Amino acid sequence: MLPHVKLCFLVYYKITEYDSKMEDIIEHYSGNILNSGIIFSTQV
Repeated sequence: MLPHVKLCFLVYYKITEYDSKMEDIIEHYSGNILNSGIIFSTQV
């Protein structure tokens, strides 16, 4: 395995250990991405 692939897998494994935290993280980031998209589209 390539080092960065191994690292990604490790991070993914660690995240999946904490399902409830993962949901919070996804909500947090998807919310930020949506907000950024809205801000960006209104600026354009």
